Amino acid sequence: MESAQPQNPLYERYASREMAALFSAENRFRQWRRLWIALAECESELGLPITREQLEALRRAAPEIDLSRVAELERQTRHDVVAHLRHFAEQAARHEPTAGGILHLGATSAFITDNTDVLLERAALDLLEQRLAAAARETWDKSALTVRFLWRMVTGDVSTKNISGPINIAQYAGLTATEGFTYYLGFLALVSISLAILNLLPVPVLDGGQVVFQLAEMAKGAPLSAEAQLLGQKVGIAMLVALMGFAFYNDISRLFG
Repeated sequence: MESAQPQNPLYERYASREMAALFSAENRFRQWRRLWIALAECESELGLPITREQLEALRRAAPEIDLSRVAELERQTRHDVVAHLRHFAEQAARHEPTAGGILHLGATSAFITDNTDVLLERAALDLLEQRLAAAARETWDKSALTVRFLWRMVTGDVSTKNISGPINIAQYAGLTATEGFTYYLGFLALVSISLAILNLLPVPVLDGGQVVFQLAEMAKGAPLSAEAQLLGQKVGIAMLVALMGFAFYNDISRLFG
């Protein structure tokens, strides 16, 4: 029984290490023990004859999970929760002989398994929220960097020789791939963000150009003529061809320069 392995192959394929560890068997079983301790603490507060020594024995035994012993007990009981319960009671008894007797009082297996699922899902959503917030911040920072770079290029603060085409992009993709998959994905994300920003430029045939057309029609109160739209498309295509040609020129200059 592999304690650190996720219980679903989807976690192995697609989840981060943190998410996979969260849903691992080991973490799930530790959560079972935390629930048993919380149950005993609440019952003690409500007046059941549970001593501090018994609770302390549970806390001390909680980290000491022996999955080989659990597997042995499960073969005998044919019940995973009961096997873990007996194992926990055995370990707690080493610290306080009567500690095992206060475990699982008035509870069912569903109390342990269902509440564990809820707690794990809540922790997973918290982790997902953190990752989404971090991704949003990173995307915003990279987008702002791209916009500032384009503006500095327009004002002449940055040389247009920094414009790269497919050749240079492929070279950098190869370099980042040799550094590791994470670096490669980061580079692809940066390229994707840059292309998204460029797509919003007010150039016909791009999405930004379509927004300009829509604004022009709103201001005019009528659709643009077919001739105006065709002219805009021709100008946009000419600008893109010129930009691609310039990018190829820079790539070839770097390659043979």
